[in-house]
Amino acid sequence: MKKSFWILGAVALCGAAFTACDDEDEGGQAAVGILSATVTPAGSAISYTCEPTGTVLENRDSVRWDVSDAALANARISVRTTIGCTAYYNGQPISADSTVIDVTAPVTLQVSNDATGASATYTLKVVRATTASGEAMILQASSFQGFPAASSLIDWDMAYFNDKFYAIVTSLDGEMENYQLFSSLDGLNWQEVAYQTSLAGTSVPDSVGGYVIGGEGARLAVFKDKMYVLGGARTKGADKYGNAAEMSAGWTGPSPSLSVWRSYSTSDGVTFECDTVGMTYSVVGDTVTRPYSQLACTAMSVAELDGKLYMKSGFVPVFGSWQSSQTYAYTENGKDWNGLNPEAVDNRNVKGMLCDAFFSFKGKLWVIGGFTNFISANWMTNSIYSSEDGVNWQLEGTLPENMTNLFGMKVVAGENVAYMFGGETFGEGGNEFAANQIFRSEDGVNWEAVEMPAGFTSRRNARGTLVGNQAWLFGGNASNASGNYAYPADGDEYVYDTWTVLLQ
Repeated sequence: MKKSFWILGAVALCGAAFTACDDEDEGGQAAVGILSATVTPAGSAISYTCEPTGTVLENRDSVRWDVSDAALANARISVRTTIGCTAYYNGQPISADSTVIDVTAPVTLQVSNDATGASATYTLKVVRATTASGEAMILQASSFQGFPAASSLIDWDMAYFNDKFYAIVTSLDGEMENYQLFSSLDGLNWQEVAYQTSLAGTSVPDSVGGYVIGGEGARLAVFKDKMYVLGGARTKGADKYGNAAEMSAGWTGPSPSLSVWRSYSTSDGVTFECDTVGMTYSVVGDTVTRPYSQLACTAMSVAELDGKLYMKSGFVPVFGSWQSSQTYAYTENGKDWNGLNPEAVDNRNVKGMLCDAFFSFKGKLWVIGGFTNFISANWMTNSIYSSEDGVNWQLEGTLPENMTNLFGMKVVAGENVAYMFGGETFGEGGNEFAANQIFRSEDGVNWEAVEMPAGFTSRRNARGTLVGNQAWLFGGNASNASGNYAYPADGDEYVYDTWTVLLQ
């Protein structure tokens, strides 16, 4: 399948037809025209030359499939004209150093003779490849440029919202825990967002003037024209406002605590509202009196289906260790949540599964692999479940032998195909990383191994997001799971690379 990405504009030509190589037309008039235009997507080291056919400027080499819409929306343009002419965009002279245009929308360029005022109008038509002529999986970067130092990173998650990439990042700076938001036009170069928080309805003291968003294990979700920062714990240090780390006395001394559900949303990527103000949480029609504690969890999975945003299987601290929160709920407005108790299938309850692949694909929710209770060959599910309503689940099949006992996988699903990345497997000798595994499915049930690109290392809990027909992967855990429940712990190793995969 091959599609073309077109940038179309109205085309009109003033005066006689123009031949690009002529300095004068047959009547002795100075030629007015564009000889070529060069388009450079934001953050790209590659520029694309667009040459004229009549009054249409078209790139001779297709823009690479892995160039994001955000990069094209902030492309720099330079134009080479006939002698004595100036090119214009929206009435302003085009400067190679400063002219930035959005080439994801119709674009019209004008050119005018400086002496006579004669002018012409051109269409800029750019083609972007949507099939891969070579590798369908490309290493874009080996670090998160602009993030806090890797040695201080605790957790991160990514999303694509309003034509930008966003990252919610938790890091430790001495005894202070930072909760930062970053954005990127190309998914590679990141800048911190000076986000603002609304105090409406909150109990924050007037002297403080704000609050932080996110936390360890907070997850980003894009739902109904908003971006949400969901869940998260704050157990490593005080925040910038002096709020202490969340700890409890514990049986054997201080231990992490999580009793607060967190939810923040934004429409513009800068200003956030606290969605727990006035929220409700219901289970089977009964309103829960303490939604902040009942719903509290971290590092859960989220998926959207039929106008509902679902979240499942986060972690909470229990007796000093991070165990399954048994969370399974949905929201229709992004603020109020409804708890679900799904039907048990195959003597297992999808609500209690942990570290499975939970995603939406082909009009269904899917739960694949993972484990119940704790990490053990006896507790691995090796099953594939689906649901059309989030409540009634059915067993679709069993993972093949080369996918046995997988947990901590990441699935990114497009319209026609889904890819499963990484994970860890429980073998006879103990916990071992799966050997650089990537699988592909067109129906959610049947999965086939994909040839691994050079340099892709094993990982669990990869962060990923869908951008058009591309999957973007951002690092993950690079060391074996510690403890009985695979919760990321102090001392875990990480990878900080960025890959793009064409879902074809």
